[in-house]
Amino acid sequence: RIWQIVQAPAFDLIVAMAEPARDEIIEQMNADRRRVVTIDNASMLNADVTRLASARSTEPRQHIGRRYLAVGRLARQKNFELLVDAFSRIATPDDRLTIVGEGPRRGAIVRRAEQLGVADRIEMPGHLHDLDGHFARADALVLSSDYEGLGIVVIEALAAGVPVVATDCGPNMKFLLDGVGRLVPVRDADALAVAMAAVLSDPADVGAMRARARIFTVEATVDEWLGAFARVARTPDFRARNDAAIGAH
Repeated sequence: RIWQIVQAPAFDLIVAMAEPARDEIIEQMNADRRRVVTIDNASMLNADVTRLASARSTEPRQHIGRRYLAVGRLARQKNFELLVDAFSRIATPDDRLTIVGEGPRRGAIVRRAEQLGVADRIEMPGHLHDLDGHFARADALVLSSDYEGLGIVVIEALAAGVPVVATDCGPNMKFLLDGVGRLVPVRDADALAVAMAAVLSDPADVGAMRARARIFTVEATVDEWLGAFARVARTPDFRARNDAAIGAH
């Protein structure tokens, strides 16, 4: 944390990627509140939201059993072992869990699934570039992380209209899922299992989910970025540095 505190005064402007992160930046970096602004992280284009929504709207989901999807690096932070625990508590013979990603915890996750007797109902296809089909077919996305910055995969799921269950793993997650998803405590397999079982019986409004996702598009944030650049360009410190750089050449 020391390097954050030392660096803060050097920045003309610090940008938080969602409003809840702004207070965390001010506290953790001891930053001047006047120099910290919020510009929601532009993780997609409007065209991406439309594409994900269209793919899901046209995909028939008439499978037997429930289809849960998780996406992320197979690392300790993502706590996929917790997800496997929760899945094992609610899984029927026809339910399936797909964990898309690759990483050092693959072996531990597979062993946990074998210990709990659900290995035959869990698919781990590795890292995939195109997830449209998985979002289209999933009944719910589950994020089981111990901590996250923003959780881009949650935004993608909201864009597709996939019901979301997530752990309360960072300051931004409540903002992302308020009214459009289910939030449970971190590292609580019982709570995660209950939410996974319930999410399909009371899904959020798809229109509200996609509207939330559109907050995090380039189109929604480009004017704010241009305003931030213009603000920095008007600061005396910036002009002085710029003049000095021009003079050096």
